[in-house]
Amino acid sequence: MGATRRPVRWQLSFNNIIRRRICRCGILQAVCSVSDESAMNWKSSDLPFDATVFSVLDAGGRLIAGGFGRIYLSDDEGKTWSTIIVTLMTSRPVRSLRWIDERVYAVVEHSLFVSDDRGLRWTEHGDAPQLRDIESHNGMLLGCSSMGVSRSSDGGLSWDIREQGPQHANVIRSNGNTLLLGLEHDASSAGTPTIFRSTDDGVHWIASDALDDSILDFAFFQGVCFAAGSTGLLRSFDDGVTWESVAADAPFPRKVTSLFAAKNGILAALEDIGIWLGTESGETWHFASYGAIGIGVAQVEMNSEGLLALSLRDKQLFALPHGASRWEMRHYGVTDKPSSMAVHDDVVYLGFPELLLRSNDNAHSWEYLTEGLAGRNVQTLFYSSGRLLAGVGLHGCMYSDDGGKSWTSGAQDGPEFWFDFIEVGSMIYAAAGSAIYASSDRGESWNRQETHPRMRAVYRLAAREGLLYCATEDGVYEVHPKAGNWIQVYSGPAFAVAAVEAGLIAITLNHRIIFFERFGSDWHELNNGLPNVRFVDPTVCRPELRALNGTVYLGACGLAGLWTLDISTLLHTSTRNAAPLPVNIESLHPNPASNSATLTVTLELAASVRVVIADVLGRVVKLAIDKTYPSGRHVIMLDTHEIPSGLYYVILYTGTTSYTRGLMLLRSAR
Repeated sequence: MGATRRPVRWQLSFNNIIRRRICRCGILQAVCSVSDESAMNWKSSDLPFDATVFSVLDAGGRLIAGGFGRIYLSDDEGKTWSTIIVTLMTSRPVRSLRWIDERVYAVVEHSLFVSDDRGLRWTEHGDAPQLRDIESHNGMLLGCSSMGVSRSSDGGLSWDIREQGPQHANVIRSNGNTLLLGLEHDASSAGTPTIFRSTDDGVHWIASDALDDSILDFAFFQGVCFAAGSTGLLRSFDDGVTWESVAADAPFPRKVTSLFAAKNGILAALEDIGIWLGTESGETWHFASYGAIGIGVAQVEMNSEGLLALSLRDKQLFALPHGASRWEMRHYGVTDKPSSMAVHDDVVYLGFPELLLRSNDNAHSWEYLTEGLAGRNVQTLFYSSGRLLAGVGLHGCMYSDDGGKSWTSGAQDGPEFWFDFIEVGSMIYAAAGSAIYASSDRGESWNRQETHPRMRAVYRLAAREGLLYCATEDGVYEVHPKAGNWIQVYSGPAFAVAAVEAGLIAITLNHRIIFFERFGSDWHELNNGLPNVRFVDPTVCRPELRALNGTVYLGACGLAGLWTLDISTLLHTSTRNAAPLPVNIESLHPNPASNSATLTVTLELAASVRVVIADVLGRVVKLAIDKTYPSGRHVIMLDTHEIPSGLYYVILYTGTTSYTRGLMLLRSAR
């Protein structure tokens, strides 16, 4: 019977559904799900991966989402979606959706579309003004545009365009008998009001005291009016007459792109940092969920508190504490993109151009450190035994023994890119440009290593049992650092590599995750459960492939969310003729070896044992033992004095099962 392998499948650890905009109308159980509980739980949906959603509506039980020239419909609470392509909407964003008198209205970049069958067929109202938003108020439709406020008393078929009211309005909302109008701010005119109110159906408009801030949306919650501004969030306790800034410690001030009144608070979509839930009239804010499709997780680390996931593209940091079921967002207050992260216990470091952030409480609060970093772009961080290393491009590698407060130069110069660090035994290795550098003194000095002649740009490093693996522009390479003999185990661009007990996993071109079974003969794809994705240039946004505590974590700029794979599903056992006998290989020592080595094994049952030493091509160079052993612990001596230096495999056969360990032989000079 041939070899069998348990099926492997990737699982999504966290996902992001909406880009920049949250639902304005009462939507439940779809793109966002509003719970009666204090926590906001967001469900994944199968909206097209490249879909950008600007507006969402619940139209009599059917969910309707507006994107670029497309309408998405769902009749099963957002579990599945169908796409409606409207020719006249092509390449134009559906900015606003309204459900009024059993009709759906869509504002599509200054045009108005109407559907009488809940989104299946659409008709453009050609004589509509260049609308930006519409609202139903006291039996009329009101529309705002660059020309002012227009009215329609026949469901949008005809409009009274008299250029009444303030011009250049973005949004119009009704709150009882009061209308609120939010304007686009003209940067050349200081002291200009941008929120107006009307209590006579829009005939007369009175300016409020809100000045110099483009208003993008309104929402009303428990008697408080909220306004989404380009520089922050405003609120009013007197029906829009006077306004004040919401000055919470986090997450403001920041551009607010949309608002929605939920059952337990106000939801605010904030530029770059997702969706937040405000309670107590906006005094308290909590991260609710992720606000963009296609977030790229570029680094995953584990510390004493749990997991930390860093997204380079969307400038976000997430934490999953041990035992928690959902991710939390950690705000770090810097608008620049972090380049790297390092963790130790509950201390977290983030690297930026000319800046280092340090948190001593697992990313809840931050300290800004700049000394010694002027003119330095911190590209890669690495923590080792009380010392913090930083690759700073052409300035080389620096190190700090006081948690980043002061720095000392190690390598005085270096390549343009420092991609990765890894510790193997007493050595630290760095992937820098097209070379591998090694340090035996924890980064104080570095030596460039002799590598394979075909090796080009080195992106990521991995290690297992004293062997070093490199993902490079032209393949995956394996080397025993002390021996220095390089072996190319995969030919073709590889952006990342992870070494696990079962073998190697690599990210390559053409959407491929590949797996090389340990001591097998070939690579095979490992894309089960993953969406179709093309990994981008790792110099722009490096992908993450990290094995931590029994799980492989996968993230990339072109891949939504963080994906996980149980390492145990990769373990492969041959089952050709009989069930395997339980064998535990305790050690192979010393390794590297010279003239001899000892293999210590434990047998649960008596078994016939055969041990051979094979070269990297699988050719047997020595039969070490072939005899029957009783159950128990046994020490097997391996005589290697006649075998040349190099990398070999010690293979133990018992019954129909084989167990393999790598062995490096180093011959001493005579």
